[in-house]
Amino acid sequence: MNEITMSAPDISEVVTIGGEEYMRYKPIPLDYCIIRGTYVDEYGNLTTDEEAMHLEVFSAVMACKKFGGKVLAQAKYKVKAGSLHCKRVIVPGVFIDAVVICPNPEEDHRQTHSFYMDPAYCGDTKAPVSSDDVLPISLRKVIGRRALMELAPDDALNVGTGIPNDVVGPIITEEGMSEDVTITVESGIYGGIPMGGIDFGIAKNQFALVRHDDQFDYYNGPGVFVT
Repeated sequence: MNEITMSAPDISEVVTIGGEEYMRYKPIPLDYCIIRGTYVDEYGNLTTDEEAMHLEVFSAVMACKKFGGKVLAQAKYKVKAGSLHCKRVIVPGVFIDAVVICPNPEEDHRQTHSFYMDPAYCGDTKAPVSSDDVLPISLRKVIGRRALMELAPDDALNVGTGIPNDVVGPIITEEGMSEDVTITVESGIYGGIPMGGIDFGIAKNQFALVRHDDQFDYYNGPGVFVT
């Protein structure tokens, strides 16, 4: 766009694959990757049990290690070596260079901006639907209700930040549509009631939670019916 931009090295290039043009972003060398989890054992194996999202933790670790970078992990609890179920380990200890056990998780290892820990948001429990989940009538709710009138049974839908994420999930629950359509969020959520505002990206009572990058493979591949 200007001389300053043009003087910097190009971070992308146009490539042709199968006769179609794509923009390829060049790898960014990483020196450090800072991640967090819930349990870490004496070998450095890390789980994310109490996190509300999988995100792309392991992918970020691999990107860092590709360039010889260091991986630093913060965890809530340290446990005995070998005591973690192998399927719960998200990042094997061989990829982690240093671990910090958070001394004050209520302040510095909160599950989300608004609260320290709620097991319904990491899948440990299912919370009963309450009056708090019913939104008061507002212009935003009217917009969301009108949009949902366009859905058909068995639709899978993606909701983005803003009005969609703030109102669509609660309306689906209020109207008893949870068994008829599947709500998804880009962070990897399937089902449940997403949180809005600054807590966009998490949900309670979800029935599945996949990795962030895997979710985008779904959106970019077969795709959702409605967004």
